[in-house]
Amino acid sequence: GVPFGVVHVGVPGGGDGGIRRVEDGGIEAAAGVALDEVARWSVEEGGGELAWASGIPGTVGGAVAGNAGAFGMQTGDWTEEVEVVFPDGSVRWVPGAEMGFTYRWSRLAGGGNGIAARVRFRAGPGGDRGAARARRDEILAMRREKHPSIGAGRDGTAGSFFKNLPPLEAGGRRRAIGAELEAIGAKGERCGGAYVWGKHANILMAGPGATAADVDGLARRLESRLLAEKGIRAEREVQCWGFAP
Repeated sequence: GVPFGVVHVGVPGGGDGGIRRVEDGGIEAAAGVALDEVARWSVEEGGGELAWASGIPGTVGGAVAGNAGAFGMQTGDWTEEVEVVFPDGSVRWVPGAEMGFTYRWSRLAGGGNGIAARVRFRAGPGGDRGAARARRDEILAMRREKHPSIGAGRDGTAGSFFKNLPPLEAGGRRRAIGAELEAIGAKGERCGGAYVWGKHANILMAGPGATAADVDGLARRLESRLLAEKGIRAEREVQCWGFAP
């Protein structure tokens, strides 16, 4: 293995759950707070501006580092500024415009350029709370149908494993790589304890006894097949820590 350090970002005490409204109306959240909890808070306490992030797994800090997104929205679109702890120990608020957000990437990706401690999201225009609740409920129902449940007794997953493909023409939408994986018969393929989920070909699952090497081996196999059968070079959305992929 490759020696490396891991920083666990927790949620501060104080009774607010790590989420609060700031002076300009935006939302400030600690990096260790679940992104879905911030989405819920924005629906119940704000204008529902982050309802689109409902059900996205992971933390606020992770969402910023990887520029998590859904339904045409990305975390970077709503990020006003990020409190970054740099490798030398210094701490500074960095404007969202300086975070280098691109598709599923920011300057914090991989951890080498610092880690997020707190994030301030822009305020939305406000709106009907009932409509925001309905939108959140709709998104959560969609995720329950299309994505595997995670929790006690459930197999693990990091969600979508490969990045969607660039659009065919300028200004177009990215193409779902899951459809390309399904076309080559990836669903159900296994490597050790890792397997491709039966409902979505871009979701890799870690079953009982699965190792990181199993997941990496399965990903390598899919990458090779996509290149050989479709001429597609897949790019991983999931990062490998502690060993070279």
